[in-house]
Amino acid sequence: KRLSLDLEMDIKFIRIDRQRKKLPGIVYKHKSKVQKIDFIIKKLQKHPRKVIIIDQSRTFIEELEAEISKQLPDKKTNIVTANTDEEYDPVAVLTLVSPSMSTGISIDEKVSLFVVGFNDNVATPESYEQTLARLRNEKGQNWNTEICILAQERENSVITSFVDSYNSSVKSKLEALDDINMYLKSSFQDDRLEEKLKNRELFLLYNGEEHFYDPDYLKIQSIEQAEHQFTRKIGALAFLKYFENNPHILSGVEIKSIVTMPEPQESDVMAIRQTFHETKERQIEIVKSIEPCRNYAERRRASNTLKEEVQDAESFKDLWLKIL
Repeated sequence: KRLSLDLEMDIKFIRIDRQRKKLPGIVYKHKSKVQKIDFIIKKLQKHPRKVIIIDQSRTFIEELEAEISKQLPDKKTNIVTANTDEEYDPVAVLTLVSPSMSTGISIDEKVSLFVVGFNDNVATPESYEQTLARLRNEKGQNWNTEICILAQERENSVITSFVDSYNSSVKSKLEALDDINMYLKSSFQDDRLEEKLKNRELFLLYNGEEHFYDPDYLKIQSIEQAEHQFTRKIGALAFLKYFENNPHILSGVEIKSIVTMPEPQESDVMAIRQTFHETKERQIEIVKSIEPCRNYAERRRASNTLKEEVQDAESFKDLWLKIL
């Protein structure tokens, strides 16, 4: 209705329900990153055919790739992250994908093993559907694919009300608006508030005395912020339990059960931790090689890139180190 009013024209909405045969998946709860890597390595040893692994942390993908290189050196990996120049290769036997790339990939090929790791701090309500729907089965090619969904186990915590998160988001945005109104009435220059104004000016209305938000804009932005806060509080596992109890929600996968991931043997734990240490040493050397900004102009350009272009946490970290 709002779009129709804005465009000053009638808009007809036609809903098309496309029935898809859902693929069965199992959720595995893990307590640590070591346990998670050990689980994936053992799965790879049993699946010589095509495997796709999607995880919501680029750092984890890099650590997993390092362990695969040590334990399964014959497996050539197709790594698709914001840090690589590779694209998804449909004929690759093993593909590792980070979140910034996973939502743009359509997997139409026959896949033996499909692994998706969700991160409490990254997952959003829509990311579950978007990521799990990547695997296609229109022609029945993936009817017997083993689907493993990985989520960290958390202690039982009180689930706060979404309404509380929403009200908190509205409050923070209105406080930011008060800052903007006070700034516009003042005579001093503040780069921080100039940036806030730049990001919001298209959605600010003016009644002759005060600027105020378009009500729909305020509602949409507050809901989006509240969703991020809410999902971080309750964790990925709570969402997956909800999908298990409400199988009609996800379009591509039906969660059949939620089980505890097997514990790794002590020798495997030591080997993986050694790889972590070696990977960390390489990352330290990379950080040391980053050239800091030489002057204010370079720092300003890097800061603008940080705000406008960077999409994942690891790239944010790399650029932030450069600015520092």
